[in-house]
Amino acid sequence: MPQLARKEDRFTYGAYCRWPDNERWELIDGQAYDMCPAPTRGHQQMVLEIATQAHAFLRGGPCEVNVAPFDVRLPKADDSVPWFSGCDRHPA
Repeated sequence: MPQLARKEDRFTYGAYCRWPDNERWELIDGQAYDMCPAPTRGHQQMVLEIATQAHAFLRGGPCEVNVAPFDVRLPKADDSVPWFSGCDRHPA
């Protein structure tokens, strides 16, 4: 079972993938944070509202709206599991 990381400990996404599915953990800059078992009702209502508005804005374009939990590998060295993701509708 993973433990809350000490300041000098760092975890990789590979280590995160091997942790038990019945535990909720988040990696920020390689540091593990034990998360609450389930989000509150108010949190879920806020996520739904933000996702609804983002979906309406992005409708008809190449982007999609996804709501957590789902894993996303970010291009930076730190591994995170975002609660929301999107993309630039008007790429440069």
